[in-house]
Amino acid sequence: MSKLISSENKKKKNKINKPTELFNKKVDLYTSNGGEYHIKKNRIYVCPSRYYGTLYTITSNKYNKENVHIIKEFYPYDNSDRIRFLVLNLKGAKKFGSIEKTPDGRERRIAIIENYEEASEYVCSIGDINRIISDLNIEQKEIKKQPKASKSEIKKLILTMDTKDNKKDKNKKRVA
Repeated sequence: MSKLISSENKKKKNKINKPTELFNKKVDLYTSNGGEYHIKKNRIYVCPSRYYGTLYTITSNKYNKENVHIIKEFYPYDNSDRIRFLVLNLKGAKKFGSIEKTPDGRERRIAIIENYEEASEYVCSIGDINRIISDLNIEQKEIKKQPKASKSEIKKLILTMDTKDNKKDKNKKRVA
């Protein structure tokens, strides 16, 4: 378990390549299929691997709430409507929040992962992003706006039957 998040990778974690134009510490992404994704920079202590530091975590209404999803790496962002990243999924994680005291007397939040059953890594992507709410001072970004049909574009089709054809059908004998 100690190889999953090692102290060698700690330096790499602090300099993670995130899409800098989108967010700094926190972003909420909303997709067209009803997905809500929340990426946040958290201070974390993982007991089994003895990792301590700040990492990006992701939560969603699509993910299992019993698992902890840690973003290890963001892949290059090409201003499209898809974000790709490498996720470390800790299944069945026993987690709780706490407060730690710094040497200068300040208090800050920390998430502690006490134990987990299994860990797996995989590449994830979020696509069809409609709206981005970021911690940066940019306006709420509407990525894809679907043009709505105006009243002049809506056409009604009226189907009518020709009465002459109906009279011809009535005179014909039907075979049962």
